[in-house]
Amino acid sequence: MNTQTLPSHSDSQINEALAAFVDKKGALGVTAALIKHGEWVWSGSAGYRTLARDEKLPPDAVFPIFSITKTFVAVLALRLVDQEALRLEAPVATWLPELPRADGITLRHLLNQASGIPDYGDQRAYHEAVQAHPSEPWTLKEILACALDKPFEFEPGASWAYSNPNYWILGYILEQVTKTSLQAALDKHVTRPLGLKHTSYPRSSQDAITPGFSTYLNEDGPEVDISRGYNTRWAGPAGAMLSTATDVAYFYDALLSGKLLSPNAQAALLDLTFIPGDFPEWYQPYYGLGLFCQKGTGLGTLYGHGGSGPGYQTLAQYIVDHQLTAVVLSNSDRIAPDGLLYPFIKRLLSEGMI
Repeated sequence: MNTQTLPSHSDSQINEALAAFVDKKGALGVTAALIKHGEWVWSGSAGYRTLARDEKLPPDAVFPIFSITKTFVAVLALRLVDQEALRLEAPVATWLPELPRADGITLRHLLNQASGIPDYGDQRAYHEAVQAHPSEPWTLKEILACALDKPFEFEPGASWAYSNPNYWILGYILEQVTKTSLQAALDKHVTRPLGLKHTSYPRSSQDAITPGFSTYLNEDGPEVDISRGYNTRWAGPAGAMLSTATDVAYFYDALLSGKLLSPNAQAALLDLTFIPGDFPEWYQPYYGLGLFCQKGTGLGTLYGHGGSGPGYQTLAQYIVDHQLTAVVLSNSDRIAPDGLLYPFIKRLLSEGMI
């Protein structure tokens, strides 16, 4: 049992602090959740569910979490490694021999973004297809055809580059290994054991989610609610999952406190690759297996992942120095969530609210 004493606080104080930052940043609506020292602290929301601002956003709203999905998929893979159903060094050619360089790409390369496979995020063909047919997501074959219209970024294992197709391929492999759908595999091995009742890989675009607002599907007009027209499975195993701030907080707290994986799998999860780039000397970004790490920040060392897509922005962070898990989900894609989460957490810590 955890005997760590948490600071006294009232939910209203934290709610007011979140509302102040939502108003300052001009966000529409945000849900958030906090866990510290493994103990539940708070969940809440600020702002509105609709553009008309006539309905408050509820704290338990279900959001697309976009690339936070990658951590869930990585944990599924590592739990299968723990069960000796997978090997991190297994070549992708075992399951997808037609993929270029498949003999040299391993599961570890996919998980830590070191395969060299180019991303489709800057490919105009992908965005044109989404905008033309938002309810009809591409298959893996179509995703790879678009991505591989560009050359490989580098030889497998030679460098690092963020690429969503890595996780599309992982999703396919995990389905082959488990002989079931990714939805069912995630439910069996990850979400159900944790009791995450509001987290799922969606069956279809009809899964109930809170409205999200964007000009992505209406480039020449105002923001519109895309929650019924856009199918999050356009993001596939790289970003299609749905969840709440509370469920995401429980997931990252369990993961980063070592409750989900064996010691060997946990060590693999946190085996970090430095992210190349033009960064200030004090800032050190890394990527593990489906997990970002930032060192040298104003909050110390952080582990987590963010997500961004049409209508929504998401961010989950585990702040090592404070053993604090913090999650923010936003129902508009205009405001970057780190601009909300970090000052919000700094204020709560400085004022002794958490």
